Amino acid sequence: MKLEVLSRNALPAELSIDRVREYCRVYPDQFGNSDHDTQLQLMIDAAVEFVQSYCRQVFRTTQFRQTTELHAFALQRFPVQSIDSAEVYSGDWSATTDFTLVEKEPPLFCFDAAQSYEQYRVTYTAGFDDWPADLTLLVLQIAEENFTNRGATPSTTQGVNLSRVHRLALEQYATHIDALRWG
Repeated sequence: MKLEVLSRNALPAELSIDRVREYCRVYPDQFGNSDHDTQLQLMIDAAVEFVQSYCRQVFRTTQFRQTTELHAFALQRFPVQSIDSAEVYSGDWSATTDFTLVEKEPPLFCFDAAQSYEQYRVTYTAGFDDWPADLTLLVLQIAEENFTNRGATPSTTQGVNLSRVHRLALEQYATHIDALRWG
C-alpha cells in the first residue's frame, strides 16, 4: 500500500507566524517584519512534525493519495474530512463513484465494483480544522524552546526535552490512536 502526501493546508491561526512571534517574545520592526520569521517558521514546522510523528496522527489538514491492490482497505490517515476522488486501474486510471466509506476510526474504504481491477486509488483530505488546545500549546512551547536554544551546541539539544505533563498528553493521544487502529 502506497501513501503519498499531495498537499498540506495552512496551520490554524493559533500557530500563525504572528502568534508564534508573540509567544516567543520576538518583536517585529515598524513594518511588521522580523529578522527571525524564517527561523520561527522552521521551528513551528518542526514542532508540528514532531507532535504528529509522536502521536502517529495527522493534525494538520493534509491531502493524501493512497494506492493499493486491495478493493477494501483502511485509510491510513484520519479523521477524514472528504473523499476527493476514487479511481480504478486497468491499463489506465479511471474515476469511479462506486465506493463505500465506513466512517469509523480508522475509516474503511471499499470499492463496490462488480469486476476486479489491478489497482485502486483514493485521494482524500484528513486532519483537523480546529486543533486540540493542549496540542497547540505544546507545539508553541516546543517551538519556543527550540528557538530560544537555537545557538546551543548540538550535544545539548539532542532530542526534544518534554516535561512530564507534555509527555503524558502526547502519550494519551498516541495510545488513543493506537487503540482505534488496532482495536
